[in-house]
Amino acid sequence: MLFWMIGRSIINWSGYLCSYFAFYYLPIGTAYFIFYGGSLISGYIWGAWLLKENLSKVKIRALILSTSWNSFTFIETIWTR
Repeated sequence: MLFWMIGRSIINWSGYLCSYFAFYYLPIGTAYFIFYGGSLISGYIWGAWLLKENLSKVKIRALILSTSWNSFTFIETIWTR
């Protein structure tokens, strides 16, 4: 049990450290694009793999809509430079 608590603490700490450096050194749109896109895609992958969820039409539409919205945010950041 202690092994899992320490492991999770290290992973969470490294996640906070990566997000701090990303938001400090990258433009805000790029950092949001990376973190939101990564959590979105990994959430779908983990859900399908670990929880054996099926991708229904509604879930696929939600994935496409949220990915496109995330991409528009990133493109807006590039265009405003």
